Amino acid sequence: MEHVKVLRFLLISFFILSAGKTFSFGMSDTLVKFSNDIITSDQYLDRCDFSYPLKKNNISDDSLKKEFLFSLIAEKLWASECEKMNLDTSKEFQSALYPVRKFFIVDELFNDEIISKIKITPYDIANGMAKFMENLKLQILSAADSGEIYHAYDLLSAGKTLKELPEKISRTNEPIEIIFGQIQDENAENIIYNLNAGYFSKPVFSSGKWFVFKLIEREKKDIIDLSEDAIKMNVEQIIWRRRSSALENRFRDSLFSPLKIETNGKIFKKLCSVVSEIMADRYNAKNWDTSKAVVLYQSDLDRIFMSVGENNFDKPFIQFEKDPLSLRESLLLLPYKPFKIKDPSLNKIVNVFKSYFRYVIEQEILYRDAVKKNIQYRRNVQDKISLWKNSFRAGMYSSNIWNSISKVKPSTPDKTKQLFEETMEKNTASLFGKYNVQINYSLLQDLKILPLNIYTVQHLGFGNELPAFPVIVPYFEWIFRLTNYPLP
Repeated sequence: MEHVKVLRFLLISFFILSAGKTFSFGMSDTLVKFSNDIITSDQYLDRCDFSYPLKKNNISDDSLKKEFLFSLIAEKLWASECEKMNLDTSKEFQSALYPVRKFFIVDELFNDEIISKIKITPYDIANGMAKFMENLKLQILSAADSGEIYHAYDLLSAGKTLKELPEKISRTNEPIEIIFGQIQDENAENIIYNLNAGYFSKPVFSSGKWFVFKLIEREKKDIIDLSEDAIKMNVEQIIWRRRSSALENRFRDSLFSPLKIETNGKIFKKLCSVVSEIMADRYNAKNWDTSKAVVLYQSDLDRIFMSVGENNFDKPFIQFEKDPLSLRESLLLLPYKPFKIKDPSLNKIVNVFKSYFRYVIEQEILYRDAVKKNIQYRRNVQDKISLWKNSFRAGMYSSNIWNSISKVKPSTPDKTKQLFEETMEKNTASLFGKYNVQINYSLLQDLKILPLNIYTVQHLGFGNELPAFPVIVPYFEWIFRLTNYPLP
């Protein structure tokens, strides 16, 4: 069977090359040319290596590369046709794109306000490497009130021991070990590493509390397995993460501190009550494993919609002074923040939704700040959004065909599915000719793909994440129609 499929792919390749469509690719990295777009070799490899779920041990690389190529071409053709049919103007499409668009615009704001401001000098690296080579043992005093910690510091300066300090001063009973990067506050860490054994620091304010540190001893770290380059890279990552976190916290405070945004309490209570009932029903079901988390599924949204009420879904819910968000808009980020709990009680649901809507409010504030700075118009942001937009367009085109077939006349599910598959194959093969698709097979042959499935997540700024690339659904059988029913 495998030999038959390979032979058919070879015949198809020959057919497409000799079908009268001539195009000189030259030294270009253009792998596929459409009348309205292209696919480059880099785009192909990114999608094939990181978003194609079908990679088999019993299939040759040559066949696999062609299978994926034809699947990618199908996605591109469907997306183009969806746009031409204006299917991407529907509310359903805009709702699907809404979170992704926000994530990329907010991520670019993160690049501007955080990443671009992180500076790491050679001195920082050298100083960090010296600290990396030592572990410290400390005793730590802490207090929420500055007066209390300064009083303790005065007592220590006057010769009192730690045991003679007032009991309300918190302290570690035994010395604790500190390694480089463990303390988030870089200033506090510098103070600690500059201490001599047996000495204590002046009061230090960090993370909302006051501290006094006493250095007990330094220990040289026994490093055998790490090279100097590995240590340098480790140190640089620690410094980058810490400075990124500090900059992000300051930026968040500058945006969020002056604002007080509330939700519509009546709608919030109704939503929590409905979701609690759904979760409780699932938790109490006989076939549910109570050791596992209870999950809110996409299919539950219909029940939520009916129970909360259509009018409530479109009323102002998150009450921004200008342009408040409706409950419908506020729930669009929910698929990217999975709702899983082990306790379906109403109190737990309330706490989960409080956390979720706090996240939605923060994301909206960040998004509005980015839009105010016209970040949404940048080419690199538009390119990232476009990749996902085309993936959603392809899905919308497929859904439109399915809905059209399902409404024509009553039929069995099997017959409807068969008709859908035949229609999609026929349409895709027809679109191949309509968009004048031309393939650079010599370039395809030279491309090297990874042998394993790799699922990669891209971590975006301000706590968001997406798959590295939209998943490509394996769909290549349509190409055989070009041999069975050649294009004119």
